[in-house]
Amino acid sequence: MKKDVDYMLVQKFAWNDYVDSGLVKSGRLIITKNFIFMLIEKEDFGKSLNYDPIKVENLLNVAEQVDVIDFETELLDIIPNPSIFKIENLEYLEVTNSFIAGGMAFKRKSDQDGVSFEIPKRSVRKEVVEFCKDIVK
Repeated sequence: MKKDVDYMLVQKFAWNDYVDSGLVKSGRLIITKNFIFMLIEKEDFGKSLNYDPIKVENLLNVAEQVDVIDFETELLDIIPNPSIFKIENLEYLEVTNSFIAGGMAFKRKSDQDGVSFEIPKRSVRKEVVEFCKDIVK
C-alpha cells in the first residue's frame, strides 16, 4: 500500500459539529478510496482523543507493508463509528481548494445534515483534491 496513492494522511482539519455538540473539533484525517476516518484530537474545551494514538501511529508505520483491506479493517477497530464515513454511503462528496479557504463536504444518505470541515493549508487541500478526484460524487 502506498501513501498518497492508496491512502492519505491530512495532518490538520477543523470541523464545527453543529448537529451533535456545537463544538469545534480538530485533528487529523486518514482518507482511503473507501473511507474517511476522522481522528479527533481536540474540542473547544481541551483534548478529546477519540482513538488510541499509539495504535494509529503503529499502523501508519507499517502501512506500506499491509494491503488496503487490512489497513481499513484495523482503522475500523481503532476509531469509533461516528468518526468513520464510508464513501459508498455518501450522497455527495465535494473537495474544494480556493485561494482563501477550502476543505471537504459530504452527506451520508442516511443523515439529514451534511458534514463539512476546513483543511487550513492550501497545499494540502490541493493534494486532497488530487487524491479524491476519482471518488468525488
